[in-house]
Amino acid sequence: MKNILSLVFIARLLSPLAVLHAQNVPQSPPGPNLALTPRAVPLHAYEEAYREQTASYNEPMRPQFHFTAPKGRMNDPNGLLVYQDEFHLFYQFNQGQGGCWGHAVSKDLLHWEHLPVALPAQGSYPAFSGSVVLDKDNTAGFQSGTDKALVALYTRWGKGQYLAYSNDRGRTWKDYESNPVIALPNDDKTSWPDSARDPRVIWHEGTKRWVAILYEKVDGKGGFGFFSSTDLKQWTFESHLPGFYVCPDLFQLPVQGEPGGEQPWVIMDWEDYGIGTFDGHRFEMQGRKRRLDAGNAYSANQTWWDASGKEGRRVQIAWLRSEKQVAGAPFDQQLTFPCQLSLQRQPDGIRLCRSPIPEISRLHTDESIEKAKTLLATKSLSSLVENDTLDISLDIQPSDGGTFSLLVRGIAIDYNVRNKLLSFLGNTASLPLMPDGHLRLRILVDRLSVEVFGNNGLVSMTSYAELDPKMRSVFLRSLQGEHLIHELRVAKIESIWKGMSNLKQQ
Repeated sequence: MKNILSLVFIARLLSPLAVLHAQNVPQSPPGPNLALTPRAVPLHAYEEAYREQTASYNEPMRPQFHFTAPKGRMNDPNGLLVYQDEFHLFYQFNQGQGGCWGHAVSKDLLHWEHLPVALPAQGSYPAFSGSVVLDKDNTAGFQSGTDKALVALYTRWGKGQYLAYSNDRGRTWKDYESNPVIALPNDDKTSWPDSARDPRVIWHEGTKRWVAILYEKVDGKGGFGFFSSTDLKQWTFESHLPGFYVCPDLFQLPVQGEPGGEQPWVIMDWEDYGIGTFDGHRFEMQGRKRRLDAGNAYSANQTWWDASGKEGRRVQIAWLRSEKQVAGAPFDQQLTFPCQLSLQRQPDGIRLCRSPIPEISRLHTDESIEKAKTLLATKSLSSLVENDTLDISLDIQPSDGGTFSLLVRGIAIDYNVRNKLLSFLGNTASLPLMPDGHLRLRILVDRLSVEVFGNNGLVSMTSYAELDPKMRSVFLRSLQGEHLIHELRVAKIESIWKGMSNLKQQ
């Protein structure tokens, strides 16, 4: 698919951004650690810098089908919204003038057009994470033309929860004059464990109200605060759910294979999710929290609701984080590949599953397929397709007590039948065989990441990896026992930035 993209970026990177989130340590909560300037920067100054900056997407280690900012450091996705056939992606971004919201749009969730900064820093007060809604009934009264108003509720770090709105499809934004709309104790402390942040707004049809979920501390317990509003301006506290952390999301999904049945509510924070009920006032958990991903790099996920299909779908993207920047690279950090979410009923309860969106097949080029082959003990099968970006599907029937390894660009993805364990890059996940005795794996490989999905997304493992450019092959090796390969499919993935080596806003 040929897309003409206008890539834009801030010209001057005055200082690097420190590590944004602590890795898997709740006592050291995640959040941007921003290099701030003592003065405010007018929005037009950002736009001027954008027009001056060129950016290449052909650097040796630049991810080729994962979203990255042209230059500078990015992290949490924010404000995911679909309006007039455009997927809006805002994201936490630092370009040397303090934390702000970067912005990009897409027609297909594959190819992206970068737009100017949406919400800039205001002096020493950065624009932290939040969400954007379509105010189709103009409940806030911000609409001024034929386009519906887009309304953002976000954290102005150090000041509280702010509103901003756009009347031109998100191209320009204006802060509400009576901010903050939610002011809470400790807002001015800018404390990771104590200060409220990251509001997520949804429309609750049952109560005909807006609901905002954000991280806050109540009676010494961190968790999600629930607020309601009829106009997005005046908010009423409803309840508090302890035990969750930042980057909330809340939505309903049907259970696969149960048409007309219940539609449980799913609540998520930056790493975990829970299943339960929600009446517009209070969330009631059913069962325990579960980890969203078993890899080393998954964080700060958010979702789009895409209503374009027959039944609609929930699409998720997250920050694919790393502790370091590639030496000499102009960009820093990336996002995961978009995944479609579903609920599956399992023996241990309802589980949230993630699978790559089917649009990825549009990026496939050369493909190798091996079918109905027996992999003998200690023997290997190699794919005819080699590349630095790959989409791999494996359907295998392992022998009892056997083990095998899929070697992808030098990375070993191992499965032990006896222990029912899937492991790679030091991470392990429990993954029993499917009822038919098969194991089904899907692996997406880019220049700086490996994403593994097991048994139709029941388990996912997202990991950062600086892969050797010289290692481009795929091998399937039996470590113990004989295994029946039903299908091994390996496809090259073309770059979403193909042909756009020197990009500049005109």
